[in-house]
Amino acid sequence: MSEDITTLEFGASTEIQYRVHPTVILSILEFFNRNKCQVVAGALLGLVHPNSIDITNAYPVGFEMTEMYGNEKALKIDKDVQKEMFDLNQEIYPKEVLVGWFITQTAIDLKT
Repeated sequence: MSEDITTLEFGASTEIQYRVHPTVILSILEFFNRNKCQVVAGALLGLVHPNSIDITNAYPVGFEMTEMYGNEKALKIDKDVQKEMFDLNQEIYPKEVLVGWFITQTAIDLKT
C-alpha cells in the first residue's frame, strides 16, 4: 500500500483515512492511454475498515454523457457492464467492495 495517508472528515467527530494502492493509479493511467477519446469512467474497489478505506482495484465501465438541465451534463453508467465487471471481480477478490468512482479528462473544467 502507499504510505501516503489522506484523511477525510465526515461531520465534526468522524475521520476516515484512505490509502490508494499504487496499482490503482497505474491502472487508471492505462485506461486513459488506451482510450482514443481520452475520457474514461470507472469504479474504485477496496476494503472498508472501521476508520479507513484501502482502495485496491479499479476497472473501467461503459458510460454516456447526457444533458440534464440546460448545459449541465450527467454521467450515465452502463449498469449491465458495471454489474458484469463487479461480479467478475468478486470471483477473484470477494472481499473488495465498491468504494467510489473515477473519471478522466484531457482538460480541467472548474465548473465540474
